[in-house]
Amino acid sequence: MNVADRDALQVQLTTAGDLLVAGKIREASDKARESYAWARDHLEEGDPMIATAGSTHAALLLELGEVSEAEGAFEEVRRLLTMGATPDAAEMARCLSGLGACRAMQERPEEALKLSDDAESYLQSAGARPDIAGGVQIVRARALIALGRWEEARAASQRASDDFEKVGNLFGHWAALTLLAGCLRLLGRTAEAEAPLKKALESVASVKEQFPELHAAALNNLGEALLQTGHPDRAMPYFQRALQILEEKRGPCDLSVVTVLSNLGLAYQGLGEFVMALEKHQRTLELRERLLKEDDAQIAASYSNLASVYMALRDFDKAQSAFERAVKILDQGNPNDLSLATALNNLAVCYLEKLRNDPSAGTTAQAHETLAHAIRIYEATLGPEHLNTVTANYNLCELLLREGRSSDAIPMLQAAVREFYRIFGKQNPWVAAAYCRLGRAEAATGDLKAAEAALQEAHGIYEAAEAKDPNTAECLTALADVYHRLGCPADAIRSLLVKAADVLAEVFGAQDPRTQEARQRAEGQA
Repeated sequence: MNVADRDALQVQLTTAGDLLVAGKIREASDKARESYAWARDHLEEGDPMIATAGSTHAALLLELGEVSEAEGAFEEVRRLLTMGATPDAAEMARCLSGLGACRAMQERPEEALKLSDDAESYLQSAGARPDIAGGVQIVRARALIALGRWEEARAASQRASDDFEKVGNLFGHWAALTLLAGCLRLLGRTAEAEAPLKKALESVASVKEQFPELHAAALNNLGEALLQTGHPDRAMPYFQRALQILEEKRGPCDLSVVTVLSNLGLAYQGLGEFVMALEKHQRTLELRERLLKEDDAQIAASYSNLASVYMALRDFDKAQSAFERAVKILDQGNPNDLSLATALNNLAVCYLEKLRNDPSAGTTAQAHETLAHAIRIYEATLGPEHLNTVTANYNLCELLLREGRSSDAIPMLQAAVREFYRIFGKQNPWVAAAYCRLGRAEAATGDLKAAEAALQEAHGIYEAAEAKDPNTAECLTALADVYHRLGCPADAIRSLLVKAADVLAEVFGAQDPRTQEARQRAEGQA
């Protein structure tokens, strides 16, 4: 084979790469297929350039979602590489990494992890190849996530990010940072996920015109992280921009559009704009029921989101019905599924709210059973320190308070304050809510000074927040009750109750029953 032949092949592979960067994935795949066929016809058997062309062709098939075809192409490359006495180490690592990616997408994580281990072994003799090493670590991270080994997956994602950043691989860098953020969220370190997602968005900014859907995915991912850490106001513009991009590129009925639409509904919900949230969630449910099978977990998620809005609107019967539909769908699958645990936790909260609104609506037994089921799944799958487990135990405290077991609830609530603080930092509504509930528990045991201190902590966090939180009113009302029992001046107590009514009026409107009840209580203190 002469130098001109090798140069011609390199030009074809470079063209395929240029087409990929331009967002023309199908054309890039076709060019890579031509290059591979040309290499097999013109190069000597065993030439490593054939493997290079074959791996490029297989990787682009994988990019198109043609997993079976990609797997076959990678297997053929592996066969070609093993024909020689000493396979090219770098090309073998690339090939095994590609095969591992196929196995991961086929939900065969143990095989994917073994292939990534084998690829790392070949890289040790190939020398420093961060372009290949990053891909190996991506495969390793995805396999470890599927196996529940999240800390190891986090470390692999970080290594992948570092490797891709070294060689300026924007797409690999974006994928690695997105995986890293996902691992941090799985580990309960939600607040830390924002930084890598911001960096991921920055990494694809230069190619957003060629890859608008990738840009939309980065916007949506960052919005999700902000939403999960209690910042719906900051999340909203990211969701709105992502939705605009995807609707322009894919139309209003594509599943990727539906995902962002659902997140937009959650952001409206977090801002207390429940009519808009209800509209988005109803549209999401309608589209998912049209596009997916009736037992799909995404349909269950839409029912849960609708139920949460009905809860905020105090329509507890509709909320319970929607949560029960979600649980029924999810209960047909894996009994330890995290989505099932979340649906059970939400249903238990619904039972609790119904009892709070109408003590004759039932007993706490049903809520206890449902919440205990959720906690068992969370603890077995996520461990005791994960945010979801902490939150479910925090909800259990409300049950204990309702049953008059305030002394049992206090140590659990103190633990919840510590854990929410660890996960979110102090200035977060979750921390404020835990302090508020702790104050209520301490007041119930007669420790009024401790109750006052906890409620003041909660009030300080709520006061510093940009968005009004309806839980602020509960905190102010509880603090007013403590002041009354401490014999504080009536004007100080009335001031707190007026503030509580003002918060409810701003969030729910002046005519809402909760606002009117709060106004009457404030006037009664005059």
